[in-house]
Amino acid sequence: GFGALAGFSFTPAVTGVLYIAVDGLAVNTLAGDGVTVQGCYGTGTAPVTGAAQTGTGFGLPQRCRIAGATGTVGFSCTSRVAGLALSTPVWVDLTMAAVTGGVASVQDVTCIIYEGP
Repeated sequence: GFGALAGFSFTPAVTGVLYIAVDGLAVNTLAGDGVTVQGCYGTGTAPVTGAAQTGTGFGLPQRCRIAGATGTVGFSCTSRVAGLALSTPVWVDLTMAAVTGGVASVQDVTCIIYEGP
């Protein structure tokens, strides 16, 4: 998972409200298939790459259809998450799955997290 990487975690200090945006490119090796991507967050130990989905999903799942085997489609998982405990680190990760077949992956992923009202 991404939760263990720098930039994919944040510790709320004032309001316990985080604004999260995870953006990137979805890829599937099967032409004409797609990838479903959704952001998730949690506390405690962040999931490792390839681990089963864990945490709480945020935003709606993004279903990306890939036109060709070498194509990519952009996605953006964004949300406002409220009610988080102050001084408790929150990790952010992505879940992804191929829609019907092929191998799903993501690339060029960026994450922006900030605390707000």
